[in-house]
Amino acid sequence: MGMGTLSCCTGRLGMAFFGCLLVALKVCWPAFASSLALPLRDSVDVQLFASFRFELVEFQSADGDSLIIMQANRHLVSLPPDEIATLELWEGMLRVRWSRGSAPVTSATIQGPTVIRVNPRGATDRIYRGTFKVTLDTQRGNSVHVVNRIDVEDYVASVLPSEYPFQEIEGVKAQAIVVRTYAMTNSHLRDDTGSQVYLGISSETDLSRRAVEITAASTIQFNGLDIEAVYSAHCGGHSANNEDIWGTEPIHYLRGQKDPYDHDAPVARWSASVDADDLNQKLSSRLQRQVKLVKVADRGKGGHVISVRIDFENGADEEIRGERFRSIVNRSFGRQLIPSSSFEIKRRSGRYDLKGRGSGHGVGFCQWGAAAQAKQGRSHEEILNHYYQDVSITRSSFDALAIRNDPGDDRPKRRPGW
Repeated sequence: MGMGTLSCCTGRLGMAFFGCLLVALKVCWPAFASSLALPLRDSVDVQLFASFRFELVEFQSADGDSLIIMQANRHLVSLPPDEIATLELWEGMLRVRWSRGSAPVTSATIQGPTVIRVNPRGATDRIYRGTFKVTLDTQRGNSVHVVNRIDVEDYVASVLPSEYPFQEIEGVKAQAIVVRTYAMTNSHLRDDTGSQVYLGISSETDLSRRAVEITAASTIQFNGLDIEAVYSAHCGGHSANNEDIWGTEPIHYLRGQKDPYDHDAPVARWSASVDADDLNQKLSSRLQRQVKLVKVADRGKGGHVISVRIDFENGADEEIRGERFRSIVNRSFGRQLIPSSSFEIKRRSGRYDLKGRGSGHGVGFCQWGAAAQAKQGRSHEEILNHYYQDVSITRSSFDALAIRNDPGDDRPKRRPGW
């Protein structure tokens, strides 16, 4: 969901690949027509390789079972374990190709084996469970779009080590419940920091599996509904109100408050300096007006920036949200020049000096603070109730989970991290 989870440390892992993707699958044999027609009640759908555009993906069985390719709930072809199925762009369409034939398709479902090995060209193998749906993404210039349907508990076990690198079990259990709640209230999950980092089986650990088993089906609720379980790496000693960061309606359980637990983190304080003309020019390019000066206009609880004032060369000025300013600057410089929403910016001698506290947006669950609380012996329930006010932890049936993951759910959604 994934929030400034330890994006600057090990909590946000990037992927880099181009070209061909080799996918090896191992799944038990499911019923053809029904397996992907509707979401399984204990499953989530995750877009794989969401940050990248590619035109070819290969699937291969890894364990001796046949690879099954379906189109529109109809069996297209079954391939032996040593054969590769290639799905690729072909004359503006999607085509399935194998050694003895090929067929144009509007979409294809890949199933048959439980473990999936993904071997993008030039990148490390990645292994997944579940089944896949492959379609043509016309909104991204005709590229291949791959969605993995995965059991929610397997998903949580994979996400946990990427998002939360700490070892104390109560903290890991708290993060597991946060990850699950976020997944079950967001119907369009990505495998990157746009949602929560999901790298498949290879990222699972004994600790993550243990935390998932202990907390299975548990989510965080307020007034009987799963909450918007946002989280960040480090709130800078004080969490933020949701409306101060995103301009949304105030949410009762996302109130800013002091956090005395996160002061020992290496990201507790940060500083940076950048050439003023360089920053002004990059902002001018994004805002389509010549920028003269930048300064903080308004702060919220705990010092988190609500808005930034930008003075233009023509004498006009404009206030933009602090998170929008932070996003523009970080994207323009290609790095986390402003790591957190709690920051100061001052112009001195032709430079902008920046300093701040924390890492990420600072709303909701604080990972460094949670780890510190776990070290002090606090339970995962106590940790979660510290960061989300007046909530309950509920072990739900998967029937209820499926309803809460309904794409028709129009509750406001926020990415968990940056």
